[in-house]
Amino acid sequence: MKLTRMVVFVGVATGWPAAAQSFDVSGNGLLNGTYYFRQVLYQVADSSGSLADAISVFGNMTFDGNGKYTMSGTFVDGAAGSIQTFSAVAGTYSISASGFGVISNPVSNPTSDSVNGLVSHGIFIGSSTENQG
Repeated sequence: MKLTRMVVFVGVATGWPAAAQSFDVSGNGLLNGTYYFRQVLYQVADSSGSLADAISVFGNMTFDGNGKYTMSGTFVDGAAGSIQTFSAVAGTYSISASGFGVISNPVSNPTSDSVNGLVSHGIFIGSSTENQG
């Protein structure tokens, strides 16, 4: 009898539809307003760790408190030896109530890369070391 109940329970439990969880964005308001930012990217050339390129981007990011941002600033490409200004680059962000968040990475390619980090006292500190670009 116990075995029959267990088999029925396991059958019902595994057949229950699983609901996908969505990311909590209730903390998006933690980033609201204009902030100075700096992002540094290093591109590795080969398996020995030789540096192929170093890029620095800095300027202002304006967060709307609802998951969207715009940025403008300066783009410095070490390999090309160039300095460029840019404006009106847009992206998205998601911040949870705990302060954990993800910001779309406007600098890397592919554009699906993101910067993962934390917000505390209106400051976002993050890293994008696990991305494809």
